[in-house]
Amino acid sequence: MMLKHYTLPALFTVIAASATAQGLVDLEYEGNSVNQQMITVYGSADSLTLEADVFATLQGNVSRTVNVRRYELEVLPGSFNYFCWGVCCGGILAGSQYMWQSLPQHAIALSPGVAVNNFHAYVQPEHSIGIAKFRYVWFDVDQPNDSDWVDIVFDTTPGAGIHENGNVVNAFSAYPVPSLDGQVDLRYDLA
Repeated sequence: MMLKHYTLPALFTVIAASATAQGLVDLEYEGNSVNQQMITVYGSADSLTLEADVFATLQGNVSRTVNVRRYELEVLPGSFNYFCWGVCCGGILAGSQYMWQSLPQHAIALSPGVAVNNFHAYVQPEHSIGIAKFRYVWFDVDQPNDSDWVDIVFDTTPGAGIHENGNVVNAFSAYPVPSLDGQVDLRYDLA
């Protein structure tokens, strides 16, 4: 058994956000902001469908019409994929269309600060084992370069997403909470 005892100064940092760097939409997955990041969805190759749902909230103070396009970055052979942005379209065979965009008439007028939950990405693995990776780009139809993106990976590799941690923490404590004098006493016991 290993027992460690540390006394650390508490650190408080104030980070000022830049008001000049504002994107088109704030993208959120499972309560986390995911702009320009990667989401991984784990599932079985025997699953009928794997799904990722992303909320989009328009930034700024002017309503805009927004559409979505999908780029296939890595192919899961034999699988099908599709996405919904207001309207769902049929599945596309992996590798058959590198870029696919929601039809112009399916673009959605968004109001600033209002979250919409009508984006859903899907993969039908068709018993294929491996990874399918896509980049989804939300863009202003009047200013297509004004955009935000997220990468979504669908992983059907057996055991993917399951990790065993051999360093189990038997006990952990922090005192005092909150710390008024800047000192925090951390104690932990690892197996």
